[in-house]
Amino acid sequence: MATRTPHSPEETQRQSTSTSTASARQRPGDGKTSVRARLRSESAKRQRALGPVVAESPTIWETIRTWRRDLRQWATGPEGLSLVVSAGVHVLLFLGIALMLFLFGLRLEDHPGDRGPINALFTETSVDKKLPLESLADTEFELTDTLADASELSSLNSESITDNVRFVPDTVLSDFGDTAATLPALPQNALDMVNEGGGNGKSWKRGGFAMPTNKGKVITQGSFSVWTVPEDPEPFKSYKIVIQLNRLVPIRDLRADVTGTVTGTDGYRASIGRVQKGIHFPRQLVIPKARQIAIEIPPAKFELVRDIIEVHSKKLDEKQRIEIVF
Repeated sequence: MATRTPHSPEETQRQSTSTSTASARQRPGDGKTSVRARLRSESAKRQRALGPVVAESPTIWETIRTWRRDLRQWATGPEGLSLVVSAGVHVLLFLGIALMLFLFGLRLEDHPGDRGPINALFTETSVDKKLPLESLADTEFELTDTLADASELSSLNSESITDNVRFVPDTVLSDFGDTAATLPALPQNALDMVNEGGGNGKSWKRGGFAMPTNKGKVITQGSFSVWTVPEDPEPFKSYKIVIQLNRLVPIRDLRADVTGTVTGTDGYRASIGRVQKGIHFPRQLVIPKARQIAIEIPPAKFELVRDIIEVHSKKLDEKQRIEIVF
């Protein structure tokens, strides 16, 4: 029987190394398995290190700061700049439209003749050539039939609708030269020619209401004459106030030039010539060739009413205050 001798430590290490090498050669897949196990263990360690994190809810001030920061970033970005530019363009456009409407409204205020409820029933015929004095009697102007319906003409108490309207033209006549344009007032005989018709206030044969033959029924103050139709209005019945301009000054639009108000002691108030804000606009008849404005006044609320007429002419730069007592 053989006796086993002890080995030195070096020999013992070599033997163990060779034994492990041999065992490794015998199990070729053990190396990959160890690597996978090591990776799994490291992943598990990382997951345990991280662990579940509970998010804290922000406070209201943090939320407001976040919103402000986001809003500032959006406003300084392309979307915010495009919105600001678009809003600026629209504001400028609206301001331009408003300015145009304002200026257009001022022009309408200067020429309100086309907006009145009753336009002039007589056409304005422009006379380009100077007329000789003997041709005045042959000059005729016809009534327009656009707004001259039966109700309006009956309210004006006209005697005849079909008769041609004759008048004295307000152009400068060749026989008078340039002196007629500088006359301070219309002569009385010329007024009688224009207003000829018997003094009853109903004649249209000279292009307007006839001035009463009783001069006490006519109030003349400055360049304006005022009377009523009929001359003595009956209590609690409607009547007309006729305002006549007595100057030979060419006026293109009588409705726009002669303006004012009629105020009665019974509380009635109406505008003259054009529409005025907050004041009643009554039925009016503008007769350019006779230089008259006839205003329809409703029945008074009580007897002994006084009408105060404040009238102004832009062309003449004259303002008068006339009072009619019944």
